[in-house]
Amino acid sequence: APPATSEVVTPPSQIDRETARAHLVLPKPRLRGRNATTIAVCGAGHRIGTTTQAMQLCLYVKAMGYKAAVIEMSVSSLTPYTQIIYNDKTCILATKTKYDYLILDYGAFGELSEVADYLRNDILVAVCGAKPSEVDLVSDILRVDNGTIHYVFSFVPQRDRDDILKSMSPFDERTYFAGWTPDYFLYSGNDELYGYITGQLKAKETVQKKGGLKWPFGRKRK
Repeated sequence: APPATSEVVTPPSQIDRETARAHLVLPKPRLRGRNATTIAVCGAGHRIGTTTQAMQLCLYVKAMGYKAAVIEMSVSSLTPYTQIIYNDKTCILATKTKYDYLILDYGAFGELSEVADYLRNDILVAVCGAKPSEVDLVSDILRVDNGTIHYVFSFVPQRDRDDILKSMSPFDERTYFAGWTPDYFLYSGNDELYGYITGQLKAKETVQKKGGLKWPFGRKRK
């Protein structure tokens, strides 16, 4: 387990509603005639925290007063019954009228049957890892980046985070780090991370960098 942090974060569910709303930038979606915002979450590989981050996003927006649900989109994780519904897609269309947010858990990126299906969603999230065996998997997602994917790295010690940000240039403005979440059914309280991803907090400011651009993870651009 990573070392314990002294930082105390108050989950939005533990503060009064007016204070929580004061931090919001975007207005709450209209309740009448809902057309849910879809947040697509995929992982660079297996067992990298994809479902955990999908659940955390759901818990965050629910704590902010929105109506949200998580939907399993990975075909390999579906039962024969749910595969029929998934292939028909009617359940997704019907659900969009009942919720403010739908968090779609696509599982491993390498197993997507159609990458375009993931990319067409409103908000895109890729859960990554910093292990040597996981770096190439992250590169596969970077190749299809349409300029909007948010990268969440799991299990990265504080001392290694600056190196990860440097290696992710020029995608570092959309790169974040998730803390240790032993139970993904409990909200971690990381309001800043999930506020940036959902757009309810202002995005990180652009930082002007000196020197030539490099491909992610240290590879120079040819």
